[in-house]
Amino acid sequence: MSFQAVITGAGLVSSIGRNSEECWKSITAGQSGIRELTSIEQEIQPAPIGGEAPPEPEDSSDLPREVIRLRMAMQEVLCEIGLDASSQGDVRHGIILGTTLSGMRSGGRYLRTKRTADINGFLAASTLSRLLEPYDWKGLALTTSSACSSGLASICLGVSLLEAGLLDLVLVGGYDPISEYAYSGFNSLRLISENRPKPFSANRDGLQLGESYALLALERSESAEARGANVIARISGFGETSDSFHLTQPHPDGDGAARAIQTAFNGSALKRDDIGLISAHATATPNNDASEYAALKSIFQERLAQTPLVAFKSYLGHTLGGAGAAELILTAMAMRSNRVPQTLNIKRSELEFNDIAINCDPLFESQIDHTLSISLGFGGCNSCVLLSSPEVAEVKPSPNPSRVSQNVVITGVGAVFPEAVGNDAYISQLKEGRDPVGGNICEAELNGHINTRRTRRMSMFSKLVLAATSNALRSADIQDVESFSQTCGSILGSSHGSSEYAEQYYSQVVEEGIASANPVMFAEGVPNVGTAHISLMLGLKGPAQTIIGSRTAGLDALSLAAIRIRQGEWERAIVGGADEYSRTAEQLYGHLDRGLVSRAGGVMFVLESEASALARGAGIFARIGESAFGFDSGPCAAKAQKRLISDQIDLPEPILTSMATGGECGQKRHADQAQYEVESHCVTPLGLISAALLGRIFLGETGADSDGSVPPEFAVLASDLHGSVTGLVLEVVEND
Repeated sequence: MSFQAVITGAGLVSSIGRNSEECWKSITAGQSGIRELTSIEQEIQPAPIGGEAPPEPEDSSDLPREVIRLRMAMQEVLCEIGLDASSQGDVRHGIILGTTLSGMRSGGRYLRTKRTADINGFLAASTLSRLLEPYDWKGLALTTSSACSSGLASICLGVSLLEAGLLDLVLVGGYDPISEYAYSGFNSLRLISENRPKPFSANRDGLQLGESYALLALERSESAEARGANVIARISGFGETSDSFHLTQPHPDGDGAARAIQTAFNGSALKRDDIGLISAHATATPNNDASEYAALKSIFQERLAQTPLVAFKSYLGHTLGGAGAAELILTAMAMRSNRVPQTLNIKRSELEFNDIAINCDPLFESQIDHTLSISLGFGGCNSCVLLSSPEVAEVKPSPNPSRVSQNVVITGVGAVFPEAVGNDAYISQLKEGRDPVGGNICEAELNGHINTRRTRRMSMFSKLVLAATSNALRSADIQDVESFSQTCGSILGSSHGSSEYAEQYYSQVVEEGIASANPVMFAEGVPNVGTAHISLMLGLKGPAQTIIGSRTAGLDALSLAAIRIRQGEWERAIVGGADEYSRTAEQLYGHLDRGLVSRAGGVMFVLESEASALARGAGIFARIGESAFGFDSGPCAAKAQKRLISDQIDLPEPILTSMATGGECGQKRHADQAQYEVESHCVTPLGLISAALLGRIFLGETGADSDGSVPPEFAVLASDLHGSVTGLVLEVVEND
């Protein structure tokens, strides 16, 4: 990294405390937060145990469980860094939350009452909007999901945005509330134990679920120093990878996890001998612990036996999307106090792996100058973060030749929509002036675009992702997909993911009980399943994240991938967005009331550094220019949201708008429902881009407009009803 990112504040609510200091006191006292669960929505016999956050007073505004506790963590971190509800506007700020299942509890309320109002908290954008209500928030606000590695992944993404110079302060972290949805899913996969977790022990038999709400403030070291901020820790390196092995099982040799750790070391000045404490993912499940041990052993080798290790899930339970961030806060506090915490519930004689230095006894003092934290998630998502004590002299890594600013280009585009599956069909529909069709895509239309045998049990969402990706790869003329994928990352956007599978799965749990949960549907219903399938289909080894819960998610994904390639973090990426048609989602959005009709769709792009594209002789559709992000949930916000972007970057004409106000969302429908527009959620703005690049067609407020030519530059602007807004500039390339 060309600069040092530092942590200047932390807020944490969990089963062992209402703030970070309370949580640390519980750790030093060896006090577990795992006890009988009381807030799962349906009664379970015998009553399960887990890491449930302490109860809070009833909130008069009836805020969701997760919003109440996130606000507690938010208040703690803002107080610690010296900002209040009115002072965020003084710095370029943003917030990135990681989650596995977002507001799934509201889905259960809806299934029981069938009242549309009860599902309003389902979308991640709704959680963010409610969290930010007390604050004059104008900066970036998005949610990322990479299953159980989401908390650490948000930190990696936050560091990237600081390094890119887009933000001065970014709050990062993660959350997931206790829920029947999560409990039934993990129970259906036979991962939950009736006993307290015993990480790395020979007789370990599963995890206990918990909940945590964790936020950290990240800044550049120079800006933190200039304002006299208290620095908790420096971020010395990070790494993200994909296993490309299995949807729910880790690689048995820990291949992806080991590569994430090595990537973190490669980007830092640290060596394995410098690490004074390892914070392990340590779920206490047989396969996961064995895989993680293999990864650690391959990196640390003989040093593993001398490097202290802690498993914080023995105190918290597995807190899913909150785990990585919560455990990083506790790791930083251990480093600050130079004490190695005890891992509960195990004795050294019970360990399966003799050369692992897990502390089974009360905490002890030890010099800790640098730490390593790792999180692993469904779909083979792996994240690793290295911390250093602010009291230790900073050693900058040697310059990395690949970490230089570089142009980012689009070399492939793939589009699928109802009655327009594939690039040729999509452009033909537009050029012939045929009305866009609402609803879902017929399964038979996908034949020839995906391997139907492999996708038979997949959700429509996953099929849309893979079909659009196949078209994008074909468009990019990638001959050796396996080689291409070795250094390829992936970011996908989705407003509501596999909502049909999730609803079918959850309905059965509500109607028939926890024991009826379908493990296949649970795995297919997690928000990051699309990137997991991309990884499995292509053998993709790079990072994989999903931006969820917002209409801007697809444009966010495209912008974020471009930023990471531009900085030299990545060489190439598969990126885009997909949303399936869902009757329940249509109710959630209130589309018909706003003159909209939903349709399924997927648009994917192949992004590369221009040097990579030229080296393989690829054709180039466009260069990706500047991007900007904002947040404004005020009434009649369209003009204010556009101003948020134009104040940050120059927006060339034409500006293709996809605003969430009705009347500006995309293609007109001129047939029986002339008063309606067709809305593809987060795919809508990506559809505008794909039409321009594939067919030289600009989709304005009056429908398709094409004269076979395109201006040298154009901008795309998208917004969400909950307040997020994103802008992106593209420079069209005319190939010879």
